Amino acid sequence: MITITESGMTFGPFDPDRVFRIEESAFLRGKQLKACEFVWLTPQDSLLLIEAKSSVPNPHTSPKEYDEFFTSIFEKLDNSLQILAAGLLERHNELTHQMGPMARVTPLGPERRIMLYLVIPEMPDEYLPPFSDKLASVLKRQGQIWRAEVKVINKRLAGTVGLVDY
Repeated sequence: MITITESGMTFGPFDPDRVFRIEESAFLRGKQLKACEFVWLTPQDSLLLIEAKSSVPNPHTSPKEYDEFFTSIFEKLDNSLQILAAGLLERHNELTHQMGPMARVTPLGPERRIMLYLVIPEMPDEYLPPFSDKLASVLKRQGQIWRAEVKVINKRLAGTVGLVDY
């Protein structure tokens, strides 16, 4: 089992054959690509793409930083979807190899749930819906194309989906 520490949280423990540390992939070295922290194939065979941040800029006091924040999240999750698909479709042997056993057991058929999650550990529950709405609007095209669920979650909700051990 492995754990992943990002943005003040320890994710896992996970079966290493069901996790792809996409952000640390050698495939990204030397390329102008940003990616999410990791991809996890859950025991229920849902595919979760996880980006973690410790905080979000205040949209009222820092509107420019707030927009830049969501642009960065868009870029990471969009790139990650494409990188994941390229690896699963064996477009790059090195990438498919880096994905390990996950590449052999992860078809992208219609039964596969895909979730794009931004985890902000200390975000109060009452702020989650508006931030989820913002993220869903930024990733609208990806949500539609991939039939993906797009959400902002906190540590409590991360525990309910198995991302962290309580």
